[in-house]
This record gives sequence, structure tokens and C-alpha cells, in this order.
Amino acid sequence: MSVSDIGKRFGNIIDLLRYHVACGRFSFVDRMNAAMDPKVVEETLREAMRAIIGTEPITVRGQGLRFEEGKVKLEETISQVTCYETEELSEKEVMGGRIPGRIWLHGTVLRTKDGRFMACYTPPKIPSDDEVSTFIDTVNSGDLSVARRVAYLALFKPSRRR
Repeated sequence: MSVSDIGKRFGNIIDLLRYHVACGRFSFVDRMNAAMDPKVVEETLREAMRAIIGTEPITVRGQGLRFEEGKVKLEETISQVTCYETEELSEKEVMGGRIPGRIWLHGTVLRTKDGRFMACYTPPKIPSDDEVSTFIDTVNSGDLSVARRVAYLALFKPSRRR
């Protein structure tokens, strides 16, 4: 199965894992990539889903950030973002252009009314029962390389092709 086929068939699983990577929880991706048994892959996926289901969304309001010519510029309008988790960033990190790259996998950065910079992680897509069962069946058929490719794809955000 090609990487593009995996991306199409298991896109929501990839998005779920990408969310955890953005939040700094690499353990799900690491365990899936290193799995030597299909049961480890299944358990890891179920734990990743359980960590999300039931989480209450919060709303953060603030100015969005733009990067122009290597400099950070604040948007003039106020944005409102619904997110599951937030992470405070220092002004030095943001204004110095040193925002961790993982944040951009599933997040956006806002400057709140009180002047704090917050990384807001938007909710991931939750895989359907059909997608999960197809993935587990594929891995159980002896093809652990699919799980490794899914883990790999979760570490990167696809670029737009023109």
C-alpha cells in the first residue's frame, strides 16, 4: 500500500496522532512506529482515542499571528478559536520566531487580551469505527509497515501542491 493510499484511507487516524504530536505527546507515535505486534498497535490507537474523547472544548480569543519577511506581525482583528488544549508561550519565543514547529501541526498561536501568547490546539478528526476496524484488520493481516507509515505521516503536515 502506497503512502498516498494510506493517507487517504486512514486520514483521520493520522490526524488524531498528529494532534498528540502537536501537543508534545510523542509516545503514541513512538509506540506505533516501534510496534512488533499488532496488539500493541491496536492498544496504542485505542489509548490515543480515549485521551481525546470526552475532552471539553474551550474558546480562546485574541489576535492571530502572521509571519512576514521573518518578522512576527499581529493581526488587527480578534479571532476566536475553539480548542481542546492550550500551551502558554513566552514572548521571547514568539517574537524571536522560535515557536516549536510541532505546534503548527494542529494549532494556532494567539495573543490574548492580557498580553499572553497561547498555542491553541484545534480538535482532531475522530476516526470512524469503519476506519479503525479497517486499519486494525490491515495491521492484523501481518502488515505492520502500514502502522509505521501512519506514525510517520503523523509527524508532518502535508504541503499544498499547486
